[in-house]
Amino acid sequence: MRRLRCEKFAVSLPNTDAAEALKRAEIIRQSVAFLNIIHAGYEHGHVTINTGVTTVQGELAQSARSGPPIKRYA
Repeated sequence: MRRLRCEKFAVSLPNTDAAEALKRAEIIRQSVAFLNIIHAGYEHGHVTINTGVTTVQGELAQSARSGPPIKRYA
């Protein structure tokens, strides 16, 4: 997992096809929903995430995996 920008993260899944990546993205989305984190400063809800999947091959895939991992936040 890498932080791309302020609130954007990427998860690399080498040797994973699009169908399996979609399944894993849904597991991550459900896991965040299960945490039931109240959105601080927003009276209408809880923290949610949107997920998407893209597949890459070759040099682009290698460069996508070469960045440093993100720090874990408590």
